[in-house]
Amino acid sequence: MARARLLTPTPAAAPAPGVGLEETILQVLANPRKFPPEFSRWVLSLIQNNPTLRIAAFQLPNPDVKHFVGSSADAPFLNGWVNFGSPWAPASYFKDLSGIVHLQGQVKGGTVGSAIFTFPPAYQPQYAHHFECDSNGSASSLTITAGGDVVPDASGGGSNIWFSLSGISFRI
Repeated sequence: MARARLLTPTPAAAPAPGVGLEETILQVLANPRKFPPEFSRWVLSLIQNNPTLRIAAFQLPNPDVKHFVGSSADAPFLNGWVNFGSPWAPASYFKDLSGIVHLQGQVKGGTVGSAIFTFPPAYQPQYAHHFECDSNGSASSLTITAGGDVVPDASGGGSNIWFSLSGISFRI
């Protein structure tokens, strides 16, 4: 019978705050989409490829969950913006294990040139970023300010009929 192996801790490893190991693994198994893709793939591959491997809680990275704009626990929509609706993904963001913030979703109805939402401080970039994106089938742009405002640009065909946030990412 194979003996379970415990991964060797690194000197800088510290216990993950809050959630225990078993609970984190059960959450990933129950809903892998709740976690960043690379974290879910890592946990699932460890379980599939090493059935006798034991993991201590301090060895798990502390992943971020997806934050849905407009939900009661996350950043609110501003200036009349709302989710576009089915079949398009709702506006959301998360920070991956490398410190890169990813956005996705499609919004509509707000004031072009005014913030869709504002990132909480832990997600705000040090400097402003400018991105090319799609708006009602036309090329447009979006700015994320150093203060965390996500602002669609009115020039270049920007429209409040719909504005895509998908594919936007930046390192903080």
